[in-house]
Amino acid sequence: MNIVFRIFTAVALLTASVNYAKSNNQVEMSAFDSLITIGKQILPSNPDSALVLLTQAQSHSSNKQQEALVLRYMANAYHYKDDFKQSIAYCNQAIDIRNNVTHSDSSNIANLAILNYNIAINYNILGLADSAIVSARRAAELYKECGNEYSEGICYDFVAQLYQHKGESFLAQQFAYAELSISEKLLDSIGIAYTKDLLSKIMDDRRIFDEELQLQKEALDIRLKLSDSVMIAQSYNNIGLTFVQLEEYDSALYYLNLSLKLKESFNQNQAYQIAISQETVTLDYQKYWRESILESAIFNIGSALQKKGEPREALTHLTKAYEYRKKLGLDYKVAEATLTIGLAYQDLHNTQKTIQHLEECWGIANYNNYRLLKFKSAEGLSKEYAIIGNSTKAYKFCNIALTLIDSIRDESFTRKLALAESEYKYNKLHEADSIRQYHERLTLDIKHKNELKQKKIELLLLSVFIVAIIIISVILFRNYRLRKMNEQAELKHKALEIERSLLRTQMNPHFIFNALNSIQNFIINNEPRDAERYLSKFAKLMRMILDNSMNQRVPLENELLSLSLYIDLEKVRFGNRFNYHINVDDDIEEELVFVPPMLIQPFVENAILHGLINKTDSNGLITIDVVDNHDKKTLTCSITDNGIGRVAAAEFSKANKKHRSVGMQLTRDRLKDLNKETEGISCKIEDLYDSDGTAKGTKVTIQIPYIENV
Repeated sequence: MNIVFRIFTAVALLTASVNYAKSNNQVEMSAFDSLITIGKQILPSNPDSALVLLTQAQSHSSNKQQEALVLRYMANAYHYKDDFKQSIAYCNQAIDIRNNVTHSDSSNIANLAILNYNIAINYNILGLADSAIVSARRAAELYKECGNEYSEGICYDFVAQLYQHKGESFLAQQFAYAELSISEKLLDSIGIAYTKDLLSKIMDDRRIFDEELQLQKEALDIRLKLSDSVMIAQSYNNIGLTFVQLEEYDSALYYLNLSLKLKESFNQNQAYQIAISQETVTLDYQKYWRESILESAIFNIGSALQKKGEPREALTHLTKAYEYRKKLGLDYKVAEATLTIGLAYQDLHNTQKTIQHLEECWGIANYNNYRLLKFKSAEGLSKEYAIIGNSTKAYKFCNIALTLIDSIRDESFTRKLALAESEYKYNKLHEADSIRQYHERLTLDIKHKNELKQKKIELLLLSVFIVAIIIISVILFRNYRLRKMNEQAELKHKALEIERSLLRTQMNPHFIFNALNSIQNFIINNEPRDAERYLSKFAKLMRMILDNSMNQRVPLENELLSLSLYIDLEKVRFGNRFNYHINVDDDIEEELVFVPPMLIQPFVENAILHGLINKTDSNGLITIDVVDNHDKKTLTCSITDNGIGRVAAAEFSKANKKHRSVGMQLTRDRLKDLNKETEGISCKIEDLYDSDGTAKGTKVTIQIPYIENV
């Protein structure tokens, strides 16, 4: 796309927005606000056009804060263009401006935190882990300064993972525990379980398997209470693999089989969540989604059986895992499976089969340079060829194995050295505190003993009376506490049930199926660019929904972006028969306002499928307005369509019976539960009519509670 076309597109979008505002008797926005609003809206999908608008906005900025805001969005645009160095440069320019403001309020500090975190992400992508750690730790300090503990914890998680990848396990452990402390303070059960998983991986690096197992079981207990079946299956798998490390194979097989059994019950949406977390989504995922979630579980069982000394039983599972991985095109996993099959045949003294599978593993590993698999297959082939008397090949693979073992040992030594250095830094950091605390404890202990000698008689006389008072108080308090806990548990359970039901239905299978059909039609009609754009938006929407589903609240910016992607996909699917506008109050900081996810989408879906698609013309329009009710900490969101109205839509639904909007009822249930925490939450649906009584659409008005993180 050349620069002339980008400018034309940007100017056209700006003109359309201003004209729409005038046509609805709205107050015309300033040039800066208009350019920023549209630039933000198109930034993820069209960063080049967004940059044109943001450059114009920069020339209209009236103060340093506005200039810094523009630079931040320009940095985001370059990030979406994969120009990570340029993104860092613009972030640093924005930081320089915000560091020099005369009065730095909490909003300015929060923006500095966001900029530093974005820099850390870019540095990590560029492979500059040390620089990423510095920026992420600075972001954590800034979030702590402005009181945003949730984002502070996210930064600690990022730092912990960066240290872990560097092999500095002790420092990774320090920041993971800092994240755990915040999650426990915020009563974030999902975050606590996630952090315990991270700590268990760190313990695995340190080869402390007992502590690793304990952390994994604690994470499992939390997920069992939450009834999170996807993560329960993952916890079963993790525990099973740790028992393999401990060579307790019966316990390992027990948990691995639990994981397999649970995964076999999953539907396609749950399978997609697992595939995303394991980065196993392939081009054939839609066709082989069951294989995608089962291959790892089946392979782990087979590998455990092989190590336990039951090669015949292991081969049944390993062969099935190999077939699944072959279908999915996962080269590393295919090589891993065929290597393990070869080792099982080696245990059965079947030299021919052993050589066949080890040769296959060697071919894949050598082509892709999987060093560890190359070494293991070469080592095995050297032994097998020596057994059958083929000295030439035995010598060849023996030399290959000897060459590879040196590089593998060097890598292992480097990792151990990093671990030792990390332990040294950690111990030095806490050495002074430990000595001081020891002397303090010693002094207090001596003082306490002296006091006990003086007051022993008094304490003995008072003890009976105190114990009696405590017992009575505990009984009364326990009864009161249990009653309150039961009431709270019932409310939380109902909320979790509604959330889980919503996640299962928020993107119905018909939409996904139709979206993929649209992509197929683009390809058949030789429209690869349209197919690529559609597929890109579809993938972004799926990713955002999975990301948002893990959090109770998400930034309003993310919620509106996922909503825009959803409507764009529906527009293409239905031949651009309607348009839409999203209007947000100028004083709403979309990235700092956090709302419950997926509250608006079911109403928009209902408007499209029941109101607009059944219109005889192609001038459909959906307008979404978001207004801040500052005194109530709620947003008023109205969804207005110019469709056929509810009465006519009901007639179409009776005739066709193609779509049943369960998302509407689930959203009403969520709003009812939210109303128990924030009064004034409501949902109102109005039928719109012309002066002559003809239906001209529907308007839905909902109150959404929010939290402002600044």
